[in-house]
Amino acid sequence: MHHFFIVISDVRRVVTELNKDHKRRLLIGLRYVNDLLADIEGIMATSVDPQVPFPKYVADITPAQRKIITAEIAHIREEMYRILENKNIKIDPPFISAVRAVQNAIHFADIAMEEMRPKYMRGYGELTGEAVRDLDEVVSRMQKLLRQILRALR
Repeated sequence: MHHFFIVISDVRRVVTELNKDHKRRLLIGLRYVNDLLADIEGIMATSVDPQVPFPKYVADITPAQRKIITAEIAHIREEMYRILENKNIKIDPPFISAVRAVQNAIHFADIAMEEMRPKYMRGYGELTGEAVRDLDEVVSRMQKLLRQILRALR
C-alpha cells in the first residue's frame, strides 16, 4: 500500500510538471499579456497628454481609475514574475536595440513626410506655386525635426 502511494504521488508530480513546450507556451502567453498591459499604459498616457496633436482615445479614464489600473498592472506583472519563477521558466534577455527601433520608426516617419511633397500631392489635384512652396517648407521642417531625433541617438 505504501508503494501504491508512491506511484500515485509520482504520477501526480509528472502530470503537474510542465514540459518545455508547456513552459514556452506559458511564457509566450504571459509576454502577450504584458504587451497588452503596455498598450493599456500607452492608452492612458496618450489620452491625457496635451502634447499629442492627434489623440486616438477620449480621455475618459478618471484619475481614481488610472491609479487603480496602474496598481493592478503592477500587481499582474509581479504575479507573472512569481509564476515564471515558480515554474522555473527563464526569460530571454531582450535582443532588439531600442536605438535601432527608434531609428526605424523615424525612417518610416521620414518616408511618410516625403510622400507629402508636391510631386506626390499633385495626384490629388493641381497645386498653386504658393501651395508647392508651402508643402515643401512643411515637409522640410518636419524632416529636419525628425533628423534631430536621429542625431540624438548617435
